Amino acid sequence: MRERIGSPVRELRQNLGINQSEFAMILGCSSTFLYKIENGLVPLSPRIVGALLEIDADAAENIAQKYEEYMKQKKEEIKDRIKAKKSEK
Repeated sequence: MRERIGSPVRELRQNLGINQSEFAMILGCSSTFLYKIENGLVPLSPRIVGALLEIDADAAENIAQKYEEYMKQKKEEIKDRIKAKKSEK
């Protein structure tokens, strides 16, 4: 699921025809951080989503929606683990 969040970011960058360093500069982050975003290793911050909105509102909305779905799923997984742990006691 994480990679699905990063994939649209990568696709947007590639559609713009720019490399990671250039896109990172536009987003206001390091190219290392952008690499981590594109590979689903770090969550999107509101600042990055805001920068994406300025570049392409439709793409940013899609990315934000996928991230929201991912976070909702993760919260449910955590709740399920807590319930399972409680039922073990």
